Amino acid sequence: MNLGSESETVEFKKSTGEHKEALQAISAMLNKHGRGELYFGVKDDGNVIGQDVSDATLRQVTSWVSDKIEPAVFPTVERLDADDGLRYIKVAFSGANAPYSADGRYFTRVGTSNKALSASELSAIVIKRERARSPWDSQPSGRPVSDADERAVRNFVERGGRAGRVGGGFAGVEDALAKLDLVAPDGSLRNAAVELFCEGSDTYPRMKLGLLGGNTKAKILDLRRECGTMLKLLDFAEYFVTSNIRREFVIGETGMYRKEIPEIPAEAIREAVANALCHRDYETGTAVEVNVYMDTV
Repeated sequence: MNLGSESETVEFKKSTGEHKEALQAISAMLNKHGRGELYFGVKDDGNVIGQDVSDATLRQVTSWVSDKIEPAVFPTVERLDADDGLRYIKVAFSGANAPYSADGRYFTRVGTSNKALSASELSAIVIKRERARSPWDSQPSGRPVSDADERAVRNFVERGGRAGRVGGGFAGVEDALAKLDLVAPDGSLRNAAVELFCEGSDTYPRMKLGLLGGNTKAKILDLRRECGTMLKLLDFAEYFVTSNIRREFVIGETGMYRKEIPEIPAEAIREAVANALCHRDYETGTAVEVNVYMDTV
C-alpha cells in the first residue's frame, strides 16, 4: 500500500525510533502552515512497511508531541491498517500559536525538508503572531473622535449603505464610528479610523502620484502629494489616472453627448488603488505610489 508523496504538510517516518526527527517535522509544519500530518511505519516513498502499534505506542507518541512541542499541541493519534494487514500510525496536528519549538529548537518547512529557523525568521514569526493577536488598525490612536472629518464619515456610511454593507444611515460621527467599532475602549479613535477619516500630515503624504514623460522616472511631468482621507485618496487617484491616459471618444451612441472610454477601465484602476491602500503597511509611514508612464500605470 502506498500513501503517496511527502509534501510541506505530510511527513513519513519508518518507525517511532525516528521520533526526534518527527518532532522537528511537526515544528516545521506548524511554523510554516499551522497544520500537518505525520505517519510512522511508512517509507519516504510512501510505501507502508508497518510496525508494532500497541496502545502503549499510541500513548507514547501522544506524549512525545504534547510534551516536547512548545507551545503545547494536542494531536490526534490513530492506529491504521493497510490493505495487506500492516499497521501504521497517523498523527494529525494543528496550531495557531507559532513559533513552535521541538526540544527547544525552531524549524520551518522547505519542501519536504526541515530547516532550522534563523534569528530573523523567528523574530518575523513572533511579530506576525503579535499582530494577529492585536492588529495595529484596532489599537487606540490617542486621537479624539472630534478629529474625524464629518463629511468623510458621512460619505463612507452613505456609500456603504448603497452597497448594502452599512445599515442604519448616518446619525452623527460618534454614532457611526461606534457602530463600525472604530472607537477604542479608551474613547479615542482606533488607528483604522484615523487612516479612514482624518486628514494626514503634509510632511508625510499618504499618496504620491506621478506623471512621467517616458517609461522611467527620469522625466517627471507632474507630481502630486496627497494627505486626504481614504475615500478622497481613492477618488483623486482614479481621477488622476483617467485624466492622464488615452481615451476613445464615441459620438452618437448617447444622443447629443459623446462617450469617453479610457484605455484602462476605471473599475480596474479603482480596484488596483483600493488594494494598494488596503494592503499598505501603515506602521512604516510609507506612501502609496501611483505612477502613470507612457505605456504603463
